[in-house]
Amino acid sequence: TAGGDIKLSSANGRVLAKTAGGDLDLRGVTGSIEGKTAGGDIVAELSPSGGEASELVTAGGDIQIYIPAGANVQIQARIKIHGNWERNSEELGIYQNSQNVGQKNASSKEITATLGTSGPVIRLETSNGDIRINDQH
Repeated sequence: TAGGDIKLSSANGRVLAKTAGGDLDLRGVTGSIEGKTAGGDIVAELSPSGGEASELVTAGGDIQIYIPAGANVQIQARIKIHGNWERNSEELGIYQNSQNVGQKNASSKEITATLGTSGPVIRLETSNGDIRINDQH
């Protein structure tokens, strides 16, 4: 879409969702997701299957993903900090089930986290927003 929200309640396989300026709300996905927005929040419920990588990217919003507890995945999360590093790096974080797991790097102005060592890759990236990784109930 050129400028609206995308909502999905259920899908199997590969989901491709892109908008130039809206939120992505992608629920009940079994498979993989490529979700991108130029200016909105992303919420996704993903049960990875098939071994394909997933990617959720927003240029300015929060990312919240729910995956099954104990899922065999590798999560690569990155927040790019623009503007005041001191203030923004204190206000923003990468959280796994409410615990801040982000590593701050002042020289590259990023907060990053890598979780898991095997399985399909899930890449999460935002600018000046939080990333929350939660167990799916």
